[in-house]
Order: sequence, then C-alpha cells, then structure tokens
Amino acid sequence: MTLIDLGEPSRYDPGRRPPLREALRESLHKHDPVRVGRAALAALMMLLAGLVAGTAPVGKPLPALHRVGRFAESPWRFAKADVVLNATADGQTMVASGLDGSGEKWRLNIGNVGPIHVIADFDYVVVIAGGMRLVDEDTSTYTTSFVAVDVRTGREVWRRDEEPVFGAGNLLVLRTPPGRLSGVEVETGRVVWRIDLPKLRMMKPLGEEDFREFVVLQSDGTVDVVSIPTGAIEQSWRVREPPEAISFVWRDLVGLQYGTTAGVQVWVYRHGDAEPLWRRDFGRTEFVFGVCGEWLCDQNGLVDPYSGKTVTPSQEPATPPKFGDWEPIGEYAGHQLVRLDSASSADAQMWLGVVGPGQRVRPLMPLGGRANRCMLIGNWLYCDGSAVVDAVSVRLSDLDGLLAEVGGPA
Repeated sequence: MTLIDLGEPSRYDPGRRPPLREALRESLHKHDPVRVGRAALAALMMLLAGLVAGTAPVGKPLPALHRVGRFAESPWRFAKADVVLNATADGQTMVASGLDGSGEKWRLNIGNVGPIHVIADFDYVVVIAGGMRLVDEDTSTYTTSFVAVDVRTGREVWRRDEEPVFGAGNLLVLRTPPGRLSGVEVETGRVVWRIDLPKLRMMKPLGEEDFREFVVLQSDGTVDVVSIPTGAIEQSWRVREPPEAISFVWRDLVGLQYGTTAGVQVWVYRHGDAEPLWRRDFGRTEFVFGVCGEWLCDQNGLVDPYSGKTVTPSQEPATPPKFGDWEPIGEYAGHQLVRLDSASSADAQMWLGVVGPGQRVRPLMPLGGRANRCMLIGNWLYCDGSAVVDAVSVRLSDLDGLLAEVGGPA
C-alpha cells in the first residue's frame, strides 16, 4: 500500500498516479539500478511520512463517484432498490433517479397541492402521498392524494379512496370519514382489518420507529390503544374531561390538549386513568411541548414524564462528534464516516473521511463540489446537491477496500 502525505487533504488528486511510483515503474522498465534504488528509498520515506500524518489511501483505484442529478434541496429524500426519490421545488412531483448515475428513472405527479413525500414502504412498493386534492368542487371537499407504486419503475400498484394516516411495516392505516379505519397491506393493497369509531377525533402512532400500536382520541373523551397488525382495541378508557387534541403519546402516557382563555393546557394521563398525573399551562405564543428521547421537553428544558417537573438529567444527551471542519455522516461497517466542508478545502471540493484512533480524521476520497448534506440511505452514501451542483453517491460496499487499508473500526 502506498500512502501520500497530502499536506491539506483537498490537494490530493486521485486521478493521477503518484509521481514517485511512476518514477519507480519507469526505472524498473529501463533496468537502471541507481534510479531504482533512489526511487525505492524516496518511496519508503514517503510511506513513513504518510504513516505519521493524516493521509488518504491510494493503493487501489478509488470507488466510483456517481453523479445522480441536480435537485432543489428537499426534505423528502428516500432511497430504495438503488433509486433515490426527491421532490421537485414546488413539492408536487416526485422524481426517481438512479443512485448509480444512470439518470432519471421516472417522475410522478399525483394531483396534490402540498408537499409530496413517502408515507410507507415495503419491499419494492412505496406509498407516495402529498397535500390535498379536490374531490368535489360543489362542496369544496378535499382529500389526501396518494398512490402505491413500484419504486423501480414508477408503475402504479394500487390506490384507494381513503385518507392515509401512517405506515408501519407492511401495513398502512387509512381513514374514511367520519371514523372508519382500515389496515391495508402496502405491497398489495389488500384490506387486513377494519374498525369503526364514529366519534374519532384524531390519532397518533405509539413508538419511535417500529410502530406496533396507535392511540385514538374520540370526541367524548374516550381514548383507545389499537394494535396496528390486527386492528384490535387493546385498551379503552374515558378521561374526566373531553380534550381538544392529542399533544403527545409516549410509552404508557398520553398528553391531551385543552384550550383555555389564557392559552393551552396539557394534561398527562397514564393509560387507563381517568384523572391526570399532572398538567401544565402554556400561553398562546409559548406552546412548545413534546417528546425528547427519554424525556419530555418544553421551552424551559427537559421535563420528567411522570411528575411534570423540569429536571437536569444525570447524563446529557450525546452530541455527534465534530472535528474541526469535518461533519459526521453516519456509521458503516463499524467506521464513523465524516465529510470535509468544501468551504475549508483549497480546491473547493468535499472530501469523505473516517475517524481513526485518537479521534483523528483521515481522508478517504474526494466527493466533488459541495453539498447541503451527506447521509447514508439504503446501500449508498448520498450527498445532496442543489439546482446548480450535482448530487453524488458512492455505493457503500465499494468503500470496503479503502476502509480495510485504513485499519479496523475506530
């Protein structure tokens, strides 16, 4: 393996052979023992210097850097089957582009007037929803636009008339006014279960990622906990005063929201209890309240979920590491990948790096121009571009060789 002391990482040009290695090759070809010895000695000195300084491995060809396309920055990025989905600037069209640089695969407009996004996925089927569409001009009735498509082709797989609420695994929960709920398979559109809750006011999924239940609030103050796989009502009780909305759900607690003349009150109930554990008042302009990991939080800080008291946690939440101008991307194969901001690079390029022993960052390869953000999605490292800068990608498995040269996980 040959290592080059870069000085500044951004000055490394992976497209050119190292001059000394080329000189060594030429000397061997010409059978010049003196030149061979000098070149070998210089190469050894460079190797030793590279082991001391932060260097980029160049013993093997660098992984392919794929140019995906130019998009307006969008929060609706989603990758599956080597395709990335990205909304157009107006939020009305979804564009699918190959992460291997093969260009646009398909685009879809679902007649929405709001931001388009992926609401559920399973295998190669994604459910795309967005905003509202007009269904009855005479009564000004709107419903959510959505359709299930094969992400590889953009072909429609199924659609229904209900309003999508949220997805969980291979199930999408749909709602038909006034209060019918259905569990539908994402992959096929088949209805798995139905329940009728005519007084349904609102609902929220319970959990952080792998939703298994959701909480339903009915207008008479009845609260139901419903199983997503089966549609069975697992728990049902009525609180003393009917609230206006659900503020949050967290483990065995539910926060219900009440309007007051001064602003908003949140009453926090344990599942099954008619009386609240505690309550908190908020003014009309200061209502900031929700779940923050193991705690609740408001505008004043962290809140104990079971007492409502503002607390100082025994251990502050971990913050992602930062190393000068390097920013964390994510973990792959036990390695923390980071990027070097192009603003700090002599040639205005981003670089991909890895955190090594002693929190030292080593550059791996250049990533081209600049990006709003780099992330790991699916099997890819994806760096967002803009309307004037290409988004780029690298297949994660293609990094294995570089990471092996750098050494074991940090």
